[in-house]
Formats: sequence, structure tokens, C-alpha cells
Amino acid sequence: MKITKVHVVATGVVVVLVVIIVLVATLSSSGSSPPTLPLPDHLDASRCPAQYGSPRPVLIVSLDGFRPDYLHHGQTPTLERLSKLGVHAPYLLPVYPTKTFSNHYSIVTGLYPESHGIVDNVFYDPTFRALFTIKSPAARNGSWWHGEPIWNTLGRQGKKSATFFWPGSEADIGGRYPDHWMHYKSSVPYEERVSKVLEWLSLPPKERPSWVSLYFEEPDKQGHSTGPLSPEIDKALKKVEKTVRGLMRGLAERELLHCVNLLFVSDHGMAQSRTDVEIDLAVSVPNISQVADVIFGASAKIMLKNPSHEAEVDLVRRLSNDFPGKLRAFLKTDLPKRLHYVNDPRISPIVLDQQPGYRVKDVRPDSKKRDPPQGSHGYDYIHPGMDAFFIGYGADFVQSKTVEAFQNIELYNLMCLLANVEPAPNNGTWGALHHLLADPPSLPPSTQLVDPVLADYPENASNTFQLAEGCEASPRWRGRTYEPTTVDDISEHLPWGLPTTSGTVSAPLLLRHDTHVTGYSPELRTPLWTSFTLHKKHVPLTAPVTRPWLADPRLLPAQMATCREYETYTNITMTPLFPPGYGSVTVPEEVYFISNAVGITNHGEGNGVARRWRHLIEALLPSWLTLHEPLNVVVGPVFDDNSDGLLDPFNATGYGIHSSR
Repeated sequence: MKITKVHVVATGVVVVLVVIIVLVATLSSSGSSPPTLPLPDHLDASRCPAQYGSPRPVLIVSLDGFRPDYLHHGQTPTLERLSKLGVHAPYLLPVYPTKTFSNHYSIVTGLYPESHGIVDNVFYDPTFRALFTIKSPAARNGSWWHGEPIWNTLGRQGKKSATFFWPGSEADIGGRYPDHWMHYKSSVPYEERVSKVLEWLSLPPKERPSWVSLYFEEPDKQGHSTGPLSPEIDKALKKVEKTVRGLMRGLAERELLHCVNLLFVSDHGMAQSRTDVEIDLAVSVPNISQVADVIFGASAKIMLKNPSHEAEVDLVRRLSNDFPGKLRAFLKTDLPKRLHYVNDPRISPIVLDQQPGYRVKDVRPDSKKRDPPQGSHGYDYIHPGMDAFFIGYGADFVQSKTVEAFQNIELYNLMCLLANVEPAPNNGTWGALHHLLADPPSLPPSTQLVDPVLADYPENASNTFQLAEGCEASPRWRGRTYEPTTVDDISEHLPWGLPTTSGTVSAPLLLRHDTHVTGYSPELRTPLWTSFTLHKKHVPLTAPVTRPWLADPRLLPAQMATCREYETYTNITMTPLFPPGYGSVTVPEEVYFISNAVGITNHGEGNGVARRWRHLIEALLPSWLTLHEPLNVVVGPVFDDNSDGLLDPFNATGYGIHSSR
């Protein structure tokens, strides 16, 4: 800011002082950092007016597309102050896909999209034979929305709720709506939204909602328009700051700062578009629009019009090969389990996992009229640019604490606890966020977990060593001396304690080796988990030698699978769970005990499971060891024959050696 010189004689000092005072005032009001709203250093529930009542209401504020790093732009001092005074996570993990409707509904149901049905902002339902979009009538039709949103949870238990915009709140879900709700209209001023929420929170106890939501489009809108790295994003952040400051000032004026538990969240982050942002599928499949229905954009999906498994596998292979470094095509059944994105017919058979910044080009007739956005989201939540943010601020939260990141499905249980209602069944874990609370309830002891039973070698192991049917014998075992297992023998490989196990009929057996410790199920005749601690010196320098499989002398014949059994299944391969070559093995054949064998499925594009397993063992573990030493690894098979992301029941057909994935 340029200041012209002032020429005075007798009154020069006075004039100069006035100019300086005016200048300081101007800089403080128009500089890059807005003034911080005074907030109490400590919240105390006893300072809430006695007539306000309890439990304290929950207010969740969603700032669409707010990336965690936006807090450090210097434009949101009120949010920065709240993050330091309250409980704050460095980031919040969204669900996949990182889209607005999917994530907002996961927050209020505790469900993954495959469970609550809103699998994207745009998707096709084969049962309804209709397309869902966020602006279509389907978005207000409750039959599209599964699960129980928290406003229904509250209503069932005699409590009130209110939403000033939230995906799902306009739909008749299970015959219910929030007690107060609004038809979505983006033109409603932010100040008007804040004013209405303050009005709801000021109602008498019998009329006041126990849970309130408040939604703002920024900074998502600006992020799409100019990108998250653009200077213009700071203008949107200033608008957010003004809004949040107005909300907090309103609570302070009503003496409600000590009465309300606030959650500030976002649904996802934002990735800067690349210069070659658009991926044209027609380069690989010239007639793609004729042979398939395509959901375009950052979370693209494909459904063939004449589907067959062979055609889908061929298309997956072709697309992955034609766009290296830009996208990976998956059959939805081959997606990483952590995405929980398979168990819904609304999810198209082929999912295109794109690198952040890329988008599948929209080839619909009107798409040429629209420029691609400068910012996008919808990608795998594992990418940092997709991170959401979280701040908890209220008398019931711990204060001035930073906690580890968590996934947004856990927020439903937390909000139910704060509102004093029993949550509906959900994908979250009860108690997962109790450490965010100042006075958390105790957790009931689990009745499902069982401790393993230590299985030692028999004294005459060298004499009773049995040949696993169909496997070869190893003479090196003859005459070996077996020492009893002690606690010190297993502590090195179990630094965090024993992995807990549920779902089996009886306790697993604990099998100790020089290089690893295994939890083994006699019923399933397969290892449930193996834990081992590695150092850099343990990385194999050469390819390990493949050896014959052997019976384990600690197990009875009925407790072991056999090589001949494995040979009868054409879709699996016997694979050592503890990888050969790692560690100092006194007797190398020990790694080829049948108790270390798991059946890895052979099917999938490019033998997906086996390929990813080899990549973990041969590439990832050695690379991780260059950065972290020692490294404790816990691995085990997943029993999910129907690919629903849930543990198969113990009595399910095919549970055991021939169904592990």
C-alpha cells in the first residue's frame, strides 16, 4: 500500500501520528489474515445456562471440499483457533468414491456406499432401470436411500433433528424426514443459513433439536472452477472464515459456546487437474458409446451393453495397457477390499481407478459445451489430495488435542453417543472414537474373542513326523531336537500382542518358529494370521529355493490340509504365508510346513491376487525396510467368497483352504 508524503509545519507530529494510526487500522482490517474471534481457552459444561438442559445438542458443519492444508493458508483463523482449542485430526479419510453425496450420507449413517446405496453422485440402478443424479427426482425418492440416517435414529427414539441442507434430508427415507429441513437451493446466503441454525439451537428444550446439520458449498465450488492451488481459492476461504466466525459469534452472544458440541468436517478434498486432464476412452475403444454405458469423470465406471466375463476382462486389460500412469481398470470384484466397493448392483462391473488430476472425457453430445474443471475429486481416498478435515469443539470433547486420522464412517456412532441415542447397525466400530471424548463411557468386554492355545512340538517329534498326503518327505527332520516354547520366543514377532480372532468354533493354535509366529485354525486347517519382525539384513538377496511341503508334527492329521487336497482345486495355488527367504531360518524346510500354506486364488485379471501378493513380498517389503527398521508385519487370508467385504460365516459353503483370498 503506497502512502503519499504529508507536508506540515507546526502540526506535523500530530498529522503524522494520525496517518500512522489510520494506516495500522487499515492494514489490520484489509490484510491477508482476518481478525481472530475471541474464544474461551477452556470449555466448561457448568457454564452453560441451567435452563438450557442436556444432553448438549450436536451441530455438524460441512464445508464441502475443504482440504486439511487449507487451514494453513492464513485465511481461516477461527478454524485454526478451533483446531487448537478442540480435538483435531490431521486429516479425515473419506469413503470411496470421494464424492459429495456418497460421503455425506456415509457420515450420517456410518455405512459404506455399497451398504447405503448412494454409490456415487451419478449411477444406474438395474432394478429401477433408472439413473440417479444429484439433481434428478431420484435424489428426493427415499427408495433409493438405504440404511438409517441419524435423523431417523433420533426420530425413532423420540428426539428431534434439523438440517439446513444435507444429502438425503429431502428424501422420505423409511417414512421419515428430519423435524426441520430445507429444499436445497445454493443461492441461499450463508448468513441466512447460520441465522436459522442459531434459531433452532435457541429453542426451548422440548422443541430444540438434539442434532443439527449445516452445509456450505465452499470451498468445493471454487476448487472445481480454478483448482485447489489457485490464488482464487483464498477468496473462498475468506468466505468460509466470515461464515464460521459469524456462527461462533452467534453462539457466544447467546451464551451457547459451552452448550453445543460442534463438528466441523468436509466430505473430501480436491485435486488439481493436469494439463492433459482428459482421458479419451475412444482412443482404446473407438465405439465405446455404442458398446457400453459409461459414467464419465474422476470416478468413471463402465457397464457393457452385452456383458460377458470374457469381454469385461478383455476391456479391463486393454484400458489398463492403453493408459499407463493415468488409470488402472478393475473388475469391481478385484478392487482392494479396503474400498468396500463391490457389494451393490448399482456399482458398474468395471471401475476405472484414475490418478488424481485425470478425468475420463465426457463424450455425450452436450459435453463439448463445458470446459473440464480445474479441480476434481472422486479418486481413491488413499491419495492425500482427497483428504477431508475434522475438528471437534465442545464441552464433551477433549480439548487441545490432536488425534490420529480416522474414516468418516466412525462419526455416526460418535454423534449418536453425543446425542444419547442407540445407533442403528452400521459399518463403524463402537468405541473407535471414544478417545475424542472428555468422559467416554466404558466399553463392555467382548464375548467373541478367543485366545490361541500354544502348540509345542512333541518330545518324539523326530519319530512321529508324518508325511502330508501327496507331499514329499524331508530327511533333515530326522533326529532334530525341539525345545519348549517360551514367552520370549514369541514376543519379538508379536510386539503389539496377539492378534484377536473371532468367528471360529474353537481357539486357534499358536505355532512358534524362529522367523515368525502363526495363529492356526484346526477347523479350517489353515493359518489365520502370521506375524513376523524384519530387519534390513533379512531381505533376501536371491530368489528363495522352492521346497516340498511337509506335515507339521505339532498338528494331528485331521487338523492339516494335504497337498493332494490342494491339487483338487484348480482355482488356487499353495502359497507360503510367511515368505521364504526372509529371516535366518535354522531349517529352511520349516517355511514349507503345511501349517504355513494358504490357498491364493488364481482367477482375476492378470491373476490379480497372486500378482499383488508377489508385489508385496518382492517389492514393497524391501522398499519399506529401507525406510523403517525394524518392521513388524501381520498377514493372513481373507474369507470373502461372495466379495461383499464382510467375513463369511464359519459354516458357509467353501469356507476354508479353497476359499481364502
